[in-house]
Amino acid sequence: MKVTVLSLVASLTSFLIAGPVVAGSKQSNPVSVSQSGRVATGALGAGRNSTDGVQYIGCGVTAGASGAWTAFCFAQPPVGAGAFCVSTVPGIVQTVLSMSGDSNIYFNWDATQTCVSVYVENMSFWEPKR
Repeated sequence: MKVTVLSLVASLTSFLIAGPVVAGSKQSNPVSVSQSGRVATGALGAGRNSTDGVQYIGCGVTAGASGAWTAFCFAQPPVGAGAFCVSTVPGIVQTVLSMSGDSNIYFNWDATQTCVSVYVENMSFWEPKR
């Protein structure tokens, strides 16, 4: 009984956090950058599929001869200034490594262009690249 109650509580918690599941839901998140808020967001598919020929967004990881890993993120909205940041924080590097080709990402940075946080979503409803 204890395992069943714990399973029910875990399932209910997941539902409340994630919200209801909507079959066939499709969403787009065009690239946007707020210089004043030091935040950028967008879906890789939306950036790639845009008809403006300007916007893009993404993150990557590089390793130097020392073996140290560095994550970097960049974004260019259809209008306005772009953004980039870098980080050697292991959690941020691991988050960037979790990206897929159709992820939705959000990142923010400080005054030195250091990534403060990176958020990655790999959800079926985000627009895939065509």
